[in-house]
Amino acid sequence: MAVLSSLRGLALLGLAATTALAEPRVLHMPMARNANHPGPLAKRAGDTANTAQVTVVNDVSYGLYYVNATVGTPGQELSLILDTGSSDVWFFGTGACAASTQSQGDCFGGEYNDKKSSTYKLLDKGTFQIQYGTNGSNVEGDYIADTFTVGGATVKNAIMAVAYEVSEVPAGIMGVGFASNEAIVGDGGKAYKSIVDKMVSEGVISTKAYSLWLNDLFSSSGNCLFGGYDTKKFSGNLLSVPIQPDAQTDELTSMTVAWTSLQLSTGDSAKSITSSSFKEPALLDSGTTLSIIPAQIYEELHSFFEAQDDGVGNALVECAKLNDAQGTLDFQFGGSKGPVIKVPFSEFALPAITTAGTWYQYEDGSYACTLGMQPQTEGIPVILGDTFLRSAYVVYDLDNFEISLAQTVFNTTETEIVEISKAKPVASVVSGVVATQTATSGGVAPGDGGSGSDGSSGTSFPTATAGASESNGLGDISSLPTATSSSSDGGNAGATVHVPGLLLSLQAAGLSMIIGGALFSLA
Repeated sequence: MAVLSSLRGLALLGLAATTALAEPRVLHMPMARNANHPGPLAKRAGDTANTAQVTVVNDVSYGLYYVNATVGTPGQELSLILDTGSSDVWFFGTGACAASTQSQGDCFGGEYNDKKSSTYKLLDKGTFQIQYGTNGSNVEGDYIADTFTVGGATVKNAIMAVAYEVSEVPAGIMGVGFASNEAIVGDGGKAYKSIVDKMVSEGVISTKAYSLWLNDLFSSSGNCLFGGYDTKKFSGNLLSVPIQPDAQTDELTSMTVAWTSLQLSTGDSAKSITSSSFKEPALLDSGTTLSIIPAQIYEELHSFFEAQDDGVGNALVECAKLNDAQGTLDFQFGGSKGPVIKVPFSEFALPAITTAGTWYQYEDGSYACTLGMQPQTEGIPVILGDTFLRSAYVVYDLDNFEISLAQTVFNTTETEIVEISKAKPVASVVSGVVATQTATSGGVAPGDGGSGSDGSSGTSFPTATAGASESNGLGDISSLPTATSSSSDGGNAGATVHVPGLLLSLQAAGLSMIIGGALFSLA
């Protein structure tokens, strides 16, 4: 068998940006997606009214999407991964990319030369350090202040970091999470104004809020709106649920909400696979390719989708079975009155790409896909990543401490942007359901690698062959038991509150690589 490259690996949302002119104050960032698919993906035309377009660049080898930004005066062009699960903006300094250590491919995104910027200010030399869940990851450098421009919007004296030593992180990061999640806070320091804070203070947007529309699996475009949302990109009403605090500190550090039910629907049949008492803290993280779910639920879905483990951490399924099946996984949040997001089975069928860049085929000529979910293991929270988020329109409101969700409308070209302000919140909170982020022993400590730090890709489960269903060609829905516990044996979902917003990457060699939620060095 040809070695499978990681379709899961580093498949981030990537953004190019435009800014709305005049009112409303909304930073409009059209987004393109590279599905690491061997065939060409035609770019969809972005919205043109009241926007200024910038180029979207995709990196095929990593399956990444990234923001085109400039730093300094005059502006030096850089490409940065947008990450809702971390809060620092950093990029490669002169010579750092060439000297970096990467196990898969090269680093990219350009380098920043402080000597070429007239607005550069050194704030603290050698004190920036951040690690991610990736085995061996480490980023070290200087805190600086300089001008940051993205999508025509300029922020002066933005606090960022220039990295000079980088291991196992292929590109710079634009973190847009809570300031409480900045690396300096984990090191015992005081939080500074994040890039989102600076957008507000400099009048780019009115409030610390942004919305994401990822579009479907094979679409090449979507968008992120800082300071607003687009009413044409979702159906029904946006319903809000409260962001859950860190149980250790009672602070808001991650985009965690209460996930309260999961139902499997096929045609005219439906079955709840969680109990009435089920509630899990779940991170809604655009920087995570897969969805990490409680092990018991994963095992049942692994069987239902008739997945087969390939021995190096990939769960393989026949693409056609999921793409042709008429069924959805229905996620509900915040209790019985909360938002429900229906995710088509096809969104969990990610093309299995070989290291030669071709789509892997079985002996009978059918195409193989990797199953877009993974079991939760000890020290790793439940994360609903891109395989879930493509079906949801999500508004992250950092001012009101809420996340609003609605069912996405795929591939629409219509747009109607609404500015978010403190006087006009997105929606009313529908529930006060709390899913406590409880610490457990053996959780990921600052600086540890978490799941996969020993080179493993997570727990594999034996596949029980279910009876075929005539309606969808998959397992028998009636054979699925109901999950009886609200947490897997791997620990409570919020155990690793030090690492909100994990980006899961499965390397070709089977490494479980996580980028996104920061593990802070306490050196």
